[in-house]
Amino acid sequence: MKKSHLLAATIFSLTMANIPAHATSLAQLEQSAAQGDARAEFNLGDAYYFGQGVPKNYVQTVYWWRKAAQQGNAVGEFGLGYAYYYGQGVPQNYAHALYWYQKAAAQGDTVAQNNLNALSEQNSNSAYSNNLPIGAGIAGEQEQEQEQERAIQSQQQIEQIQANGGD
Repeated sequence: MKKSHLLAATIFSLTMANIPAHATSLAQLEQSAAQGDARAEFNLGDAYYFGQGVPKNYVQTVYWWRKAAQQGNAVGEFGLGYAYYYGQGVPQNYAHALYWYQKAAAQGDTVAQNNLNALSEQNSNSAYSNNLPIGAGIAGEQEQEQEQERAIQSQQQIEQIQANGGD
């Protein structure tokens, strides 16, 4: 099994174990996420990642995973690392992937710890060494967050215009 398929299966299994008991519908999950429930934010991001009840949308996935991660949610931190590693919803950036995997691993997330080991191995390969500086920080994270926020607002405006018949 390819590593990417293994990681996606791992994220899916973490999601199934992590759904809040009080969220019995997508609407309730959205409400909990909007109220700042970090688990609901992560799970709503997963809904967008897998297209469960909503269209697949990696930008929305990263938006919700980031909100969870900013509250210290280890699975949200792992999800952001995954998104940056594969360039899903954000530009591919191994330094950002490393940063978020480190944060999740520091909280005991074993999948993030395994991914850190894999990144260390890959960093020794010349194909990765230019894109993954050892000890890389999170420079530019705030700018990417603002860019993502603008993209989501634009998408919502387009959807609203379409819902109103294009007026």
